[in-house]
Amino acid sequence: MNEIIKQIRPALVALLLFTLITGVIYPLVVTGIAQAVFPDKANGSLIERDGVTVGSELIGQNFTSPAYFWGRVSNTGGFPYNAGAAGLYPSSGSNYGPLNPALIGEGGVIDSRAKALREADPITRTPKFRLIW
Repeated sequence: MNEIIKQIRPALVALLLFTLITGVIYPLVVTGIAQAVFPDKANGSLIERDGVTVGSELIGQNFTSPAYFWGRVSNTGGFPYNAGAAGLYPSSGSNYGPLNPALIGEGGVIDSRAKALREADPITRTPKFRLIW
């Protein structure tokens, strides 16, 4: 029994030590440095209006240049993730099913977005895709 304790004790000490270092000390040091060097970005680049946080500069950007990743299609209004869109649940999507023509049909939301991407970047071979269920 004494032999087992001699082997387990260093393992438990190492576990506690590395948990303390990597789970507590390191995150606090990195967070402290980030807060000191660039506090706005460290807090998520939040957007405030009238003292109320309304979003982040980094989430829901509507890119139209092929140099950037285009976010998924959003049904919330004039721009993606529009928390101010009209409706009962303004930042939610639609109740359209996956085969609804308004989404996948000719001139649907997804078709229109794919055409816009092909027009913005004609060199890249964006396949004319169809959803197969």
